Amino acid sequence: MLTEHIKEILEDRVLVRPTDGKVILRERQASMAFEVADMPPSVTTVDIDQLAGKVGRLSGVKEGPWTRHCDYLLVCEDEGGEIAIFVEWKKTLGSEQKEKGMEQLRRSLPLLEYLCSMCRVHQGIKLDNSRVDARYFLIGEKGSRSLDKQRVKQDGRIPMERHKNITVHIFGGQSVRFGRLRSA
Repeated sequence: MLTEHIKEILEDRVLVRPTDGKVILRERQASMAFEVADMPPSVTTVDIDQLAGKVGRLSGVKEGPWTRHCDYLLVCEDEGGEIAIFVEWKKTLGSEQKEKGMEQLRRSLPLLEYLCSMCRVHQGIKLDNSRVDARYFLIGEKGSRSLDKQRVKQDGRIPMERHKNITVHIFGGQSVRFGRLRSA
């Protein structure tokens, strides 16, 4: 159970705990807050900005695009494995912000892999025995004009785009139900 093992190895200051079935994800620099409602207590939410100061910046690594990362990571159990949900939040989803956000999401995977490896070594689990399915979400407080004009699909799916080797789900708003993130 990666969700529990991560809680064992991380300091409380990097974990965001749900209150009344919801978790508030804060973007400190832009003074924004995003709510994830109907949050099961078993989900582990990690504030990557708080974590990456120590984990994401190894001594001797040059400053560059490889040091970028997303805002939050949510980890939960799923049938036969676990899901890692990367969340990057932008004030607006214009083309430049959207491209930057998708690249931040793509470059966050090594942080998850490092956490997984730490947990597996600590628990004595074989490295190939657990599967973690990564999902990527770019959320804008305000959408771009082209995003605002998109029709809402009747099946309720969150629109997605390919970015290099990942699929990114993109939507605008200030809240979402956890089930939509999990099922996307």
